[in-house]
Amino acid sequence: MEYASIVWDPHLIKDINAVERVQRQAVHFISGDYTSREEGRRLMNEIKLPTLDNSRTSSQFTKNLSPDKINLSTLKGEGELSNLELDEAILMELLDLPTWMRLKRAVCNKVSIKIQWTNLKSKPICLYLDEVILEIETCEPRPPSNPAHLASYRSGGKYGFVDRVIDGIFVQINSVSVKFISRQFNATLQLSRVQVGSVTPTWQKTSHLGNTKLKDPDRGEILLFKEVEWQTTRIEATAVEGESSEQFVTTPLRFIANQSKIRIAIKKKLSDCSIISTRLMLYLDDLLWVLTDTQLKAAVLYANSLKETIEKSRKQSKNLAAEKLQRQGHAGNTPVVQQHQPQQTSAHFSRFDVQTTSYHLITSRIDLHLCDDSSPDSVHSADHNKQIEGGAMQVTIHKLSVDIYPYNTA
Repeated sequence: MEYASIVWDPHLIKDINAVERVQRQAVHFISGDYTSREEGRRLMNEIKLPTLDNSRTSSQFTKNLSPDKINLSTLKGEGELSNLELDEAILMELLDLPTWMRLKRAVCNKVSIKIQWTNLKSKPICLYLDEVILEIETCEPRPPSNPAHLASYRSGGKYGFVDRVIDGIFVQINSVSVKFISRQFNATLQLSRVQVGSVTPTWQKTSHLGNTKLKDPDRGEILLFKEVEWQTTRIEATAVEGESSEQFVTTPLRFIANQSKIRIAIKKKLSDCSIISTRLMLYLDDLLWVLTDTQLKAAVLYANSLKETIEKSRKQSKNLAAEKLQRQGHAGNTPVVQQHQPQQTSAHFSRFDVQTTSYHLITSRIDLHLCDDSSPDSVHSADHNKQIEGGAMQVTIHKLSVDIYPYNTA
């Protein structure tokens, strides 16, 4: 049944049940127990044999899935997976990483699943992850990942029930640790108590998934609204030994921030589930960052070490921008779709519409303290002002907003 899984991967419940009946009958031959034809589910639980549906879905995202790592109760809608090694290629498509980054390793020690089978239209599938560890390395710009509608984890077709269920999934992660590896420096990013869930167009939590989507059949488009929030952010960067002659790079660079969140609005086509445009807004709590003179120099060195690779990736993305603009409706030859106005659905859709892809950073206050940590006996450059040894400077920024529209022409 696993062979040609594209054929044996139905989306209608009646077809799924028909395929699973074959599995439940086959389990008698596997276990050697022929006492009752109605004991298939019990025997599957005893030998820890997952359903075909669970096996196909899980194996798409993992590389080392085996029965000893699975503890599922299909009827209760509960399950647990342990010590999973995630598929890097699938995750790179899912995360849509910049082309100058490559996911090297992804593991999760424990995943708990909760599914309310009778309320899938209104209640999300809940995934509870304990610890997720990612390793990302820099690289020369690679070919971009497949668009969402062509990704290998999708089965293709129109936006339907399965897509609604996947888009509504709720995820909670106790801790996320990301190790970033480059030629000049290594960095770690740690996030705690991460939650990813669907919200209403006004960014309110809701008990019904139907309130988290806006669909306009006339346009053939749907809007989805997601919110990612976490408690603390910790970043630390250190130089790679032997890669630089500068003395100051031995000083680690550290940054700690409190609660933050990301709000994401996504516009998709109903015909093929392709993403037309996305609006991403990062909200940061009040920031306090203390930087010494050597740490500031190290930060500049790290940024410069990535400048050339990022610029190559930017030019690569720019070459693909024409196709993006056409999908977003900005090309000059894009036909104008006649809308039957006024319509309540279209008006409501237009109010929250995502016209073009954009990224936004918003914070109410940033306090930056710069300190001179050089010793009196250290050797300074000729233009160094020796009259302010051990000086300090504070920079405060109120209500900072940074807006980026990557596919808009200058």
